[in-house]
Amino acid sequence: MPLKTQAWENYWESNASMSSFAFDYSATEGPYKRINKFWVRAFEEFTLSDTIVDLGAGNGALVHLFLQSKGLQYIEKWLNIDSAKAVARIEHSTVTYQQDDMCELSLPDNSVNHFVSMFGLEYGDFSKTVPHLYRCLRLGGQFHFILHHQDSIVSKQSRVTISVIEKVLASNLLNNLTQFVSLEELKTHLLFGLNQTVQSVEEHALDDVKIIGKGIYNIIHSSKDLTNKVDMLLSLKKDMLWQIERLQQQLAGAQQVKSLSAFLHKNAFGEYSLAPLSYENEILCWSLTGTKV
Repeated sequence: MPLKTQAWENYWESNASMSSFAFDYSATEGPYKRINKFWVRAFEEFTLSDTIVDLGAGNGALVHLFLQSKGLQYIEKWLNIDSAKAVARIEHSTVTYQQDDMCELSLPDNSVNHFVSMFGLEYGDFSKTVPHLYRCLRLGGQFHFILHHQDSIVSKQSRVTISVIEKVLASNLLNNLTQFVSLEELKTHLLFGLNQTVQSVEEHALDDVKIIGKGIYNIIHSSKDLTNKVDMLLSLKKDMLWQIERLQQQLAGAQQVKSLSAFLHKNAFGEYSLAPLSYENEILCWSLTGTKV
């Protein structure tokens, strides 16, 4: 599953968020305390001489969480790897960023103490990535992964968001914008189109419409230059297309996790645990841990 990176590079460049889903993984209450607990337990395995490699690291959400939890003086090196060019949000002598393909990982053999990944590993091709995990891990080295689940609340929401964006893009809302000769005419068109969209979606999709509406509303009130507004709206349309691409990649990655056990067995990973993490009967994600023996 080759990963197209332009949509992600656009996201990491234009968003200050440490997480692509804007979750607070340091939370000690609510659903994401389960993910926080997973990482706190994983971080306890790290030692002063360890090299940690984060696959699909984005702009460094996981090392940020580690910094909050333990502090970077507790490890030798943390390497963030992503196929996309990401903006470094953590600057520290211990932390480095490397644009690399996890399916063709360029790390030396037996060089990694711990592989980690938070919603990143599943964006690669397991048939190519898993052999690199085994090759690069030192004997006794471990991996700690959080992966998207096809039935998680995140995946369910992603499907809703894709549906809403596709509905908006298929409508006349953001098409033929250069036909308008006045700001008032453009504003009337946009507000009418948004109202039609609100009336056409089910209640569970209203939040996504509101997010799009907020973006359009901010553009409407941003300046008095009609050409500038049209350019901004076209840029918003492109961002929406990129968001669909990112969410489709996420859903495809979640779908392939069910095949992961076969690749782990094939590559001699005999000691591992793959299990869903849930909160109040809702699946959050998969957790995967294991050791090279």
